[in-house]
Amino acid sequence: MRMRDLQARMTELNECKALSFHRRQELGIAPNDLKFLDSNVVLECRQSDNGEDFSVSLGGIKYCIDQEDKHSGVQAYVLLVDRENCYVNHTTVRSFMNKMNGAQPRMSEDQRFGAYWWSDSEFNNADRGAARTKTQRVDRAPWE
Repeated sequence: MRMRDLQARMTELNECKALSFHRRQELGIAPNDLKFLDSNVVLECRQSDNGEDFSVSLGGIKYCIDQEDKHSGVQAYVLLVDRENCYVNHTTVRSFMNKMNGAQPRMSEDQRFGAYWWSDSEFNNADRGAARTKTQRVDRAPWE
């Protein structure tokens, strides 16, 4: 699917079938959304609160690859949308994984969500490691 094709179908993406939050949570896809548009599976990833990057779930990537492997003709995409749900960029799931170049996903601190990668709007790995976390890193216990 060409970029303008998916971009032009954003209205349809808001009205197509999608996995429920409960099911996405079970599969480690949440907070990403997973939608079905024709024979396409679309992993929709919303821009982070800081506006710099997007979290792409390991569970979502696995689900999409599984759908491609099991069903002939199915194509899976990672779609990035901004905070207002407007199109930013998209790529195939397998191209996304190639861009991650073997980087391991990080585990979410929020128990409702699974492992994920940070991606910029061009699908480059945007994980800045410990600097991203809200946890203050120390060399010893605070009471020592």
